[in-house]
Amino acid sequence: DMRLVTEEVTLFKEELAIIKESITESVGYARDIKHSVRDDLTRIEKVVDEVEDDIKEVEKDVREMIDIADQRFDNKRDRVTNDVDRQLKDLEDRLNKKLQRALDNPLAN
Repeated sequence: DMRLVTEEVTLFKEELAIIKESITESVGYARDIKHSVRDDLTRIEKVVDEVEDDIKEVEKDVREMIDIADQRFDNKRDRVTNDVDRQLKDLEDRLNKKLQRALDNPLAN
């Protein structure tokens, strides 16, 4: 009877040793996964930060391009407006001269 109990205890000890080894391996594997995930997260955060920086730079460049285009448009509009005003003034002056010549012409009465 005692021998049977001793054999069972020995078998339990062997099973416990196998279970402990399996648990130790699982803990090591879980630790490796944890470190790997942490490293992956760190890399992803770095990439996200770089992308955010790139987006900010592109946004800044686009805003500058829009400001430059807006200024060019304003300048061109001002030139066109000034040119039209000048042409209208010239036309008005020519018409006034023609009208004055017609009024000053003694044959017109």
